[in-house]
Amino acid sequence: MAVRLRDYGTPIKPFLGYNPTGATLDVMEFASYRIRDGQFVDMWFLLDSAAVAKQLRPRS
Repeated sequence: MAVRLRDYGTPIKPFLGYNPTGATLDVMEFASYRIRDGQFVDMWFLLDSAAVAKQLRPRS
């Protein structure tokens, strides 16, 4: 199964190596899931890490 997701929220714990700063994250994600016997057995995802960094890095 292939999906396009919108990741939106305010991290309250470290996320992708960034400590929480109170900044809100809004980024698109593409994911593929392999399903066997009605169970998710594998997952791959692609996330725009540059957009995450821009939104979550501390402001000076």
